[in-house]
Amino acid sequence: MSKLAKDGASVPLSIWRGFFALKERQLFLPFIGFFSIYLIYGLFLSKTFIPPISGLYALSLGTAIIDLALASAGFLIVTLISTFFGGLIIDFYANKNERIWDGLSYVIKRFPTLFIVVLVTGVSIILGFALFVLPGAFLGVKFMFAQQEVMVHEKGAIESIKSSYKSSKGKFWSRFSLLAVIVLISIAAYAFSSIFSSTNNVLSYIGTQLILPVNVLLSFILAYIAVFGQVAVTDYFLQRIVRTKKTYK
Repeated sequence: MSKLAKDGASVPLSIWRGFFALKERQLFLPFIGFFSIYLIYGLFLSKTFIPPISGLYALSLGTAIIDLALASAGFLIVTLISTFFGGLIIDFYANKNERIWDGLSYVIKRFPTLFIVVLVTGVSIILGFALFVLPGAFLGVKFMFAQQEVMVHEKGAIESIKSSYKSSKGKFWSRFSLLAVIVLISIAAYAFSSIFSSTNNVLSYIGTQLILPVNVLLSFILAYIAVFGQVAVTDYFLQRIVRTKKTYK
């Protein structure tokens, strides 16, 4: 792989900066935010119900519906909060001297549009992966910069999605390489963390005091990966802006 991708942005440089994103003090706020929601979710919202063997067939339909509703509500809450902190990462990384309160205010202002984009692109990519994987990977590359278009160029939801989709024309494979590296690193981290996640389910059932430290470690890994991925994509996006002489805000 050449150092510079065909559209003039450096994939290795973006990955490198993603790894060391927490050198930027402002990014500690969204990191702590991600860490907190993953920790809370792991401790309180994702409890796996493990019934006694004799009661495996005794679960009522009502209980199942309640469990599903609670799980869905927990997932929605996590998605909403994750979207907010993801937008905060984009804004803070693009404006490294910005005051924290200004960044928070800006993300609140852009949040409705950002959430619509996350919802639409996320559902589309999931459905794409359900159709033999390749459509999901294709849409993942095409929609890669949709959130950045919302936060950096202040575009509407539909315009941001269209802009991200069209901007990859002729530059698909360079962006695919960036996404592939991020996904592979994320898979490795999730595979490692799944060991602790599985352990946590067992610990939750037997009531050991190791639940908290296991969840802390798991949440730290997931929060780091969330910041790493968002910074790597945002850095690549901003390199393109600099090289095309576009400005932020």
